[in-house]
Amino acid sequence: MPATMTRACARRATRDPRWPHIAAALADLRERHRHAVRIVDADRACGTLLIETVRYARALGFTAIEGQGVADVPALIGRARAAAARLHDPAIGLDFEVGGLAQALAREADFPPTSCCATTRTAASRGCWRPPAPS
Repeated sequence: MPATMTRACARRATRDPRWPHIAAALADLRERHRHAVRIVDADRACGTLLIETVRYARALGFTAIEGQGVADVPALIGRARAAAARLHDPAIGLDFEVGGLAQALAREADFPPTSCCATTRTAASRGCWRPPAPS
């Protein structure tokens, strides 16, 4: 992908109204010395926000980043996979699949992460999910 296109995609992602919540939640996790994060994106788009989010997480210093994108339109998943294939960083794993939000979150519940950013349009005001503090 040409550099100008990458910058344009990054600008589009960072202008998204959810971006400040996502960036703040990731910064908060790093301030708490977290090194790994799992991000679930059920935006039903072509992966731009998720890809920029994992890049930002890497820039913050996360060393293990998993991104899971879910959409119900196969063509969008194809575009997201093609864009993700151009991201070459061993600390970042991206997977995009056709499906719905309910199924994606059900799978996440089977293996709860220590932290998970949800970038759905409805979850934006809530930021990132974090498990309860240990008792």
